[in-house]
Amino acid sequence: MESKNTRILRLRKSLGLTQADVAKLVGVSRVAIGNWESDPDIEIGGEKLLLLCSALKKSPQYIIFGKDGPIHIDEQSHTLKQLVNGLFDLVISGEITIRTGGDPEAIANHLYRKVFGDDSLSDTSKLDMAAEKKAAYK
Repeated sequence: MESKNTRILRLRKSLGLTQADVAKLVGVSRVAIGNWESDPDIEIGGEKLLLLCSALKKSPQYIIFGKDGPIHIDEQSHTLKQLVNGLFDLVISGEITIRTGGDPEAIANHLYRKVFGDDSLSDTSKLDMAAEKKAAYK
């Protein structure tokens, strides 16, 4: 199976982009892109991952897992947790909205349902969990 770093390198080259081109689009150094392309264990933060996806014209699922479509929670769980933590961080900071009109509580609820498919926790518990995820992510 192709690793994340190899996938990033292949996608960049297939688009005819240099590391410097992608670095400029993502807002990082060329060295950072080189590291992402050479280190299979490197973690790419939430906002940078989304910018990288935009530059490479692929979804986060494809960049991380090598395929589009639904991802099962047990599949690549460490990387999925990183993605979820990054999304929580972006939601709580107000940097992204998800078809809810921008209300952070509604966004957190929507994201929680999409990720966990469960409404058993109270809204306050979900927001508390999101805040804990954000604190742990930093």
